Amino acid sequence: MSNASADNDELKDVELCYTALGLSIGDSPAKIEMTYKRLVETYKANLASPDPAARADAQNSLKLIEDMYDKIKNSVTYQTMYKEQERRNKTAAEKSRMQQSGAGALDKSLTKCPTCRTVINKGLKTCPRCKARIVSPFEKLMEKIFTPTNVIVFGCIVVIGTLAFIGFTFPEQVKEILGLFRK
Repeated sequence: MSNASADNDELKDVELCYTALGLSIGDSPAKIEMTYKRLVETYKANLASPDPAARADAQNSLKLIEDMYDKIKNSVTYQTMYKEQERRNKTAAEKSRMQQSGAGALDKSLTKCPTCRTVINKGLKTCPRCKARIVSPFEKLMEKIFTPTNVIVFGCIVVIGTLAFIGFTFPEQVKEILGLFRK
């Protein structure tokens, strides 16, 4: 027997288990669990019956239900849906936790990208999602103050101020130096 036919037989077997328990293959793990528990409770109640035939039937039914439930739980379909449900539950819990605590919900080592608002680590210099450059408030201030134009203007002011200071402080020496250039 080939692997494809073995997989197909297993899939049919699992589909039959879903059908026998009154479920469809797309039902959520929570619904499967709830249905299983409800059936087990029903048949466990029948185990206390005074009729020995009813007890034997209940015991056989419990064994069948447990076998079918095990097949369903071990199936790829169930495992995939279970992982997806766990991921959704985890995401919903994180979202709820963030909403309950408001803006302070971010971990101290996390921040939001100013461009795309994705949660990222604080130490990053570029956002991994939108590739935008992340600049601290101090760096923003420095970029605004130290533009090339501002640096040139500031440099000219310093040079002119220094010359004016020297001219007022040492007028004789300045006249003597300027006199050398006149000759």
